[in-house]
Amino acid sequence: MNLVEFIEKNWSTISENPLFFVTNAFLFSTIGFLIGKLFYGTVTSIVKERLEAARDDAARLERAKRDESDTVTKLQAELDSLKSERNNNKQRPVERQDTIAKTLRPIIQSNQNKGNSEFAANTESYFLSIPHRNLSDALNEAQKNDKLVFAVIYDETHPRQSKLTHSLGYFMEYHTTKKLVDEYFVPAVVKVSNKQAAALVPKDDPLENCLWVVMKASGEVLRREGVYANPDEGLKRVRAVIADAKMA
Repeated sequence: MNLVEFIEKNWSTISENPLFFVTNAFLFSTIGFLIGKLFYGTVTSIVKERLEAARDDAARLERAKRDESDTVTKLQAELDSLKSERNNNKQRPVERQDTIAKTLRPIIQSNQNKGNSEFAANTESYFLSIPHRNLSDALNEAQKNDKLVFAVIYDETHPRQSKLTHSLGYFMEYHTTKKLVDEYFVPAVVKVSNKQAAALVPKDDPLENCLWVVMKASGEVLRREGVYANPDEGLKRVRAVIADAKMA
């Protein structure tokens, strides 16, 4: 209800009581003022908050723009560096092949000179003592120390050296096996080209797998079979040979 409607509705009362009109008119004006102030104050507050939010968004966009600019600058610097490095590499003289060959030739010759014996030397890690390379020395030591000969024979011309490192490596994997062999045997890793070793290889054995031969110091063969590539079997068979030798 506005002021005009209020006057029309209450005209009889106003005409009889002017003070009532003045009082209510003042009250309506005050209420209207307060409502207007509240309304415009709320609108002003909303507008102010939106302006502050807009300023924050603008600041964030500005920071993002600066970050992107810095990233572009860094990438451009890296690209320039890569281009410069590539140009420098193009300008370097290519190393001549004969120089490379001269560098590698001594290494190749050294490896060739080592030959298959160097391959067999890798098997030393399977024993606690260095194995002999021929049977005569192994038999002499066995006789002096009252031990058996633990001989492994392989074909040095075989592409895989009769699977020497594979089979013997697994057979001798356990440290217990190594200790037993060191205590009771004189080890020997021998090429089949050795005549004494070749005489111990059966004619029907092509030495696709290396051969294990256990001998007395007198040369008597106690056991002869392919080296079993299994650590459990290796320990088992070494113990069996030792037991048989003690009973003999």
